[in-house]
Amino acid sequence: VGFSSVLSIRKNKNLLQENEAYKTQISQRKIAENELIKYKNRLEEIVKQRTKELIIEKEKAESADRLKTIFLANMSHEIRTPLSGIIGINDMLMESQLAPTQKDYVFKISKTADHLLQLINNILDITKIESGNIDIEKINFSLSTFLNEIGLFAQMKIIEKEIDFIIIDDSKLNYQLVTDQLKLKQILINLIGNSIKFTEKGEIILRIKEISTSNNQTILNFTISDSGIGMNEFQLSNLFKAYNQTDISIARKYGGTGLGLNISYKFVEMLGGHLTAKSEPGKGSEFSFTLNLGYSNLVDEEKINYEKVNSSYKQRILVIDDNQKFIENITKDLLKFNFIVDSFQNFSQFENEKTETYDVILIDALLPELNSERDNTIKNITSLKNRCSYLYLLGTSDKHLQIKENLNLNNFEILLKPITKQIIKTKLIDHLIPEVFMHPTLIGDLPDSSMNNALKIAVAEDNEILQMVIKQLLQTNGYQESIFLNGKLLVDALEKGEKFDFILMDIGMPVMDGIEATNYIRNVLKNNDLIIIALTADVTLDTKNKIIDYGMNDYLSKPININSLNQMLDKWRNKL
Repeated sequence: VGFSSVLSIRKNKNLLQENEAYKTQISQRKIAENELIKYKNRLEEIVKQRTKELIIEKEKAESADRLKTIFLANMSHEIRTPLSGIIGINDMLMESQLAPTQKDYVFKISKTADHLLQLINNILDITKIESGNIDIEKINFSLSTFLNEIGLFAQMKIIEKEIDFIIIDDSKLNYQLVTDQLKLKQILINLIGNSIKFTEKGEIILRIKEISTSNNQTILNFTISDSGIGMNEFQLSNLFKAYNQTDISIARKYGGTGLGLNISYKFVEMLGGHLTAKSEPGKGSEFSFTLNLGYSNLVDEEKINYEKVNSSYKQRILVIDDNQKFIENITKDLLKFNFIVDSFQNFSQFENEKTETYDVILIDALLPELNSERDNTIKNITSLKNRCSYLYLLGTSDKHLQIKENLNLNNFEILLKPITKQIIKTKLIDHLIPEVFMHPTLIGDLPDSSMNNALKIAVAEDNEILQMVIKQLLQTNGYQESIFLNGKLLVDALEKGEKFDFILMDIGMPVMDGIEATNYIRNVLKNNDLIIIALTADVTLDTKNKIIDYGMNDYLSKPININSLNQMLDKWRNKL
């Protein structure tokens, strides 16, 4: 065989080997591709199965959330409805003629019921927060009216303690604010309630400071400071944790669940702020947060009213109080009404100034001269009354209300602190210059009962006790009421031609509930003008949304009191 033949044979052999290698590679690639296809199919099957499982788990979770929401709604209704009856009947008793011992019992029932209601609200709120079943509801509201309501809350809480509660409003904006008013109120109520709990003597101050205002936004700082027992660094570090009480021994002494501060912390964050706390043992505590709030083009009428007093009046007022911060704050408010204001920090200064007389004297009931022996106290109060036209004793506890019963003096009243702008308006200005508030643009405290007489209100409520409470509230304020046990009876009355200005409609009733009755009124009777206010003990967001979606105009949360009822009716009266 020649050399060229050998080369040819080797070349062919190499080609055969390469061909076999390519075949092997192709075969291995096909095997790998088949394995990949099998793996892909297996993976797709796994993903498909897992997706199916996740969908089932998601549906279970959503079903559990729905069940939790339904449970919360039912719990809220079942607990708050009977409690509403207790509070309502007790409020009616408070307005009746009672012996001092009976009045004390009724007051203690009121305090206990309010505490229970607050506890229930906290439990429901923390549950809603943890389940994500809570949202922000931005509405317009008057800061002045809002602070008056906060003042009334504090007034009830401090009535058994010798502490001053002072509201210092440094905001200048005369327009209504826009935020979730109910959550802001609960934040402040929780923080103020906490301060009251841990403060036996001294003062608690709520200060509102305007940081800046521009482009329909105002930045307000809210600070609550007290002279209570204070906290150490460890207690501060655990302060805002849920279900946590910083010191068990303190919890045993003062009570509480450890929920209120955690709820306030989370609500402040939901409103776009951050809640902080500063404290030292024995030196009190300070809670503070800043919120960027919107404001509407609606004027804060209550605030504007304070600026409409005729500046030609020059009544002289004397303030006697040992709390310098209280004197400074009330003097600032009185000067806005163009009063001439003098002040003393003790009773002896007043006694040394024998010649001066005043239109009004405001004096702190906690001064030693008014807390001595009975005869000496009466002598000092009589001496004060001889130097003024009107005398107001500024008290903080229930015992101060009893002082008036022991005295037979004209133009002498007990005012419970805090002394808000509204109290200045209703108790001072309408006595000294009553004609100022006869102006039609000025707002009074209560609706004109002659206007109420013309209003016919239907009440659909199946709870007998709540029927009695609501009926009493309406009759006391001059409204004409008709009571119906369920929605069907109300609808029948409307079909027979009965006319009403408002309907107060309970949501959960037998035979025909409030939503079914509203749907019938709107869609069958074609009456879209009748104002329907829902009455509900279920305060979950889902229920609130349903109320509006099903054609109701607004809602009142149980328990219902005269202030909330009047505010709601006044709100919708202009729509008639």
